[in-house]
Amino acid sequence: MSNDMQPNLDEWDDFLGKFVKAEMVKTWPALFIPISVRGNFDDDDNAHVIYTGEFLGKKKDWEPNKTNIEILRTAGLLSPRALIGKKVYFKKVMNFNPSIKKKVPSLEIEKVE
Repeated sequence: MSNDMQPNLDEWDDFLGKFVKAEMVKTWPALFIPISVRGNFDDDDNAHVIYTGEFLGKKKDWEPNKTNIEILRTAGLLSPRALIGKKVYFKKVMNFNPSIKKKVPSLEIEKVE
């Protein structure tokens, strides 16, 4: 980012959105450190958990998919709040996106410390 008020027009990084995406990562594994968590319900009353944290030197949000939620649960984390302050390492995987009917790069938790 060129400064706090305007995005850097010499690269695409500032335009990838505020959510963590596989396309942002150049070296693996990628590290995310959650600093806060919030939850909400969508219009269909499905619950969502969203973490805000440090990712590649920037403040980003991450919404774990069902696979990553199951990885967190089986890792012994008893609640979404239990992940705050931990180190989450991602690996890149290819997942099928049903809305566009093709495989896309995705983030999957490799380990939590």
